[in-house]
Amino acid sequence: MIDGKRIIALCTTRINDIDIHSFIRTLYEETFFHDFRIMVFALNADLYWNEEEYHSEASVFEAIPYDIVDILVIMDERIKSHTVAERIIAKASKSDIPVIVIDGEYEGTISIKYDYALGFEKIVRHVIEDHKIRHPHIMAGDPGNKFSEERIGVFKKVCEENDIPFDESMVSYGEFWSVPARAATKKILRGEKLPEAIICCNDIMAINVCDVLSRWGISVPDKILVTGFDGISETNFTMPRISTVKCDSTTMAKTVAKICINNELADCDRQYSVIPELDIKESCGCVYNEKTSRTSVAKMNDSFYRYTDDIRLMHGFTTKLQLCRSFDDVANELFESVIDDSFLLHHIICVLYDYCLDKKHNLFLDEGSMPNTREKVVICDFLAEAGRVEELPAAEVLPHLHELLEEGHPLIFNALDTMDKPLGYICYKFDSFNIIDYSKTASISNHISMALNGFINMQHQHYLADKVDEMYRYDALTGLYNRSGFQLAFDKLKSEKADENLPVTVIMADLDDLKVINDGYGHDAGDKAIATVARALSDSCPAGSLCMRYGGDEMFALIVGECDADGIILHINDLLKVFNDISGFKYKVNVSCGHYSAYLTEYLGFDDMVKGADERMYAIKKEKKSKKVSQ
Repeated sequence: MIDGKRIIALCTTRINDIDIHSFIRTLYEETFFHDFRIMVFALNADLYWNEEEYHSEASVFEAIPYDIVDILVIMDERIKSHTVAERIIAKASKSDIPVIVIDGEYEGTISIKYDYALGFEKIVRHVIEDHKIRHPHIMAGDPGNKFSEERIGVFKKVCEENDIPFDESMVSYGEFWSVPARAATKKILRGEKLPEAIICCNDIMAINVCDVLSRWGISVPDKILVTGFDGISETNFTMPRISTVKCDSTTMAKTVAKICINNELADCDRQYSVIPELDIKESCGCVYNEKTSRTSVAKMNDSFYRYTDDIRLMHGFTTKLQLCRSFDDVANELFESVIDDSFLLHHIICVLYDYCLDKKHNLFLDEGSMPNTREKVVICDFLAEAGRVEELPAAEVLPHLHELLEEGHPLIFNALDTMDKPLGYICYKFDSFNIIDYSKTASISNHISMALNGFINMQHQHYLADKVDEMYRYDALTGLYNRSGFQLAFDKLKSEKADENLPVTVIMADLDDLKVINDGYGHDAGDKAIATVARALSDSCPAGSLCMRYGGDEMFALIVGECDADGIILHINDLLKVFNDISGFKYKVNVSCGHYSAYLTEYLGFDDMVKGADERMYAIKKEKKSKKVSQ
């Protein structure tokens, strides 16, 4: 509950489907004035009961805010994954949230099912009893499938009650799909006697049966009646239009609303039934009201032409997103393209999981378990004044959630995912139930996901390129420039500053007694000594100095502008003294330094600077050796 409003979380798929859209709208209309608000967590494709495969799009259900949800509704036959449904139910159970399952049955949940057997019986009786058919045929689904066997049983029962002898030749198996249904229809046509009617166990098979019959010159319904079952919208666009049985989503939504409003949630194993209704058209020989169909065609045309224009626009902003150089640029581009320009949808919020921002990590090489989805950032927010990246507290699913729910219309959530990797989620906020807007969501989510995939990959590629460039320009042991890196930086400096006639100072530092350290304590000790001198040199030089490892134990620094070279050398020696006092090493790290000054011109050469500083450094080194000998 939030602000006195009870929250219904609906888990479903394909919100652009007419039945799902109708369900959401009816549930909203039935519950809104009873202080319910709806959050819809939707897949754009069902999961086909593939329990062994990981589905990154199902990560949208990770966004369900169980701490504020009061009732959870799962459309099981739409999602088509027992594994996903069970995971949602388990999380709801931990939060004591009652679960209503539509078209499914799980322990500890309220189940609402379509009475498919009774609905199928209606269409069989219509064909046999109303149209007086004596030689019917059934196009069943898969052999052994529970729904297929149930409908064969209904077919047998109605035949028996009408004194029609049943035998197995009256049954074909179209496997609930187009190709096997077409093959089965051709087999029927090659038989000795054609049936008077083919009663199909779903609409996809009915559509394909009609098409095969038409191609063989057999008129539907004049020669053979054909019916379907399940009431998909495509039955309105065939010739002839398919008579079917509609599993009415409006009635289902009203049943869910009644349970919620009346608080019939205590009996967690209670079952409800919704009876499908006949949707009679022309394929069975009945007269059909054409007005509804023409309206549907007009809506389809409107949707199609808008869709083709949107595809062009989405392609443009997808390209722009992939070419961004930072997540701030992505946030700004999303805001300007999707919200400000308003060609797609005004009202969206995009949330990314924080791990997407780590350009050092190759997200797409990860395998296995779901990554951390608690740390999140908002990269697009229609209620913000501009596009920017902002952290989202782990306990929150969206910014401004109170305000969004108060306005009333359902919030629609889609996963942002690509290459089986969850990236985050997107929330759509509509002010109406225009199905064209609902239809856009899948395409927009997919395009933003693809764009983010490209951008994240490019970020990682830029990171790798920078690392390669760093390896090329910097010495691995000391972190200072190598010769190639220094030369590039020096050339750039001259091109930018040569005409300013600035003073430059070169300091050459050479580690004392490296051979003694290597021979006495090993080369690891020698490397540590070299790195220590390098660190002392770079820490003592002003910011912006160019420091380089010149040779094995020689370091070089170029300082632009006035400086106290003797003071810098003194600071280097002080740092090394502190190091020697606290390191605990048996050897001492000491250095000999020399410096040389000149002016920065385009003619200043690297070798000249090195020679001048080198001479001074070796003079000091020679002086140190003389002192050791005299001692």
